[in-house]
Amino acid sequence: MTAAVAKLVFVLAVLVFAAIRFPWEYLGQKAPVVWADRGWRERVRLISAGLGLAAVPLAHAGTGFARFANLGFSALLAWMGAAVFAFALWIFWSAHRALGRNFSATLVVRQSHTLVTHGIYAHIRHPMYTGF
Repeated sequence: MTAAVAKLVFVLAVLVFAAIRFPWEYLGQKAPVVWADRGWRERVRLISAGLGLAAVPLAHAGTGFARFANLGFSALLAWMGAAVFAFALWIFWSAHRALGRNFSATLVVRQSHTLVTHGIYAHIRHPMYTGF
């Protein structure tokens, strides 16, 4: 694997993360909200997560931003990273599938909310974080 291919794999994996998330976000919005944390702290958390998990890495992959932090390219590490990313995508998909309509990108409690203890949640306490 070359550095250019590794960057492409990373960008595609981030797009797959988004493709997994957005349909479940739409499905979850159909149930009425009973309680929601929509204050400034929640906005700061969401913006920080978006910057750290997507914006900064994609800027680096696309433009070379923060080149000073580059450690050099290793094909072996790129393959290992791709394998870990594929496993993370599976965990992320499994978490969304188990949550179903309970999923929300922000902290909300919906009218039909239930505690999810099946699927990947039977084995991992916070699979969404593990996938990230």
